[in-house]
Amino acid sequence: MKPSKILLVEDHEDTRAFIVFVLEQAKYQVFSSDSIAEALILAKQEHPDLFVLDSLLPDGNGIELCKSLHQLTPKTPILFCSARAYEADKQEALMSGALAYLVKPVDLNLLRSTVAELLMLGEAGRVPATVFR
Repeated sequence: MKPSKILLVEDHEDTRAFIVFVLEQAKYQVFSSDSIAEALILAKQEHPDLFVLDSLLPDGNGIELCKSLHQLTPKTPILFCSARAYEADKQEALMSGALAYLVKPVDLNLLRSTVAELLMLGEAGRVPATVFR
């Protein structure tokens, strides 16, 4: 069985490396990007099973990327992992197509369990329209 593919979009180099490490330790195949432009290319090339997005990126914001990814592959789950902790930020992400929103610094067990649950939902073709976390 092939490992699930995850596309992580995070502009902070240390955070990106750490999350990639954590997800690879959980046996996922992880592709990462630090920009919207590169993320869209990787999404089309690699066909990830899950997107993990930051809110603030050097060439735009995660909300716009989320909308684009959701339009490109509407059944692929999207998880935000962001330092923006206001309820309005969470709601905007969920309204743009994300299924879950975790606030940094994120608990690693919560990250792993949320990723696993979203991947199961994606595999089953069940993409709820409500808040997951």
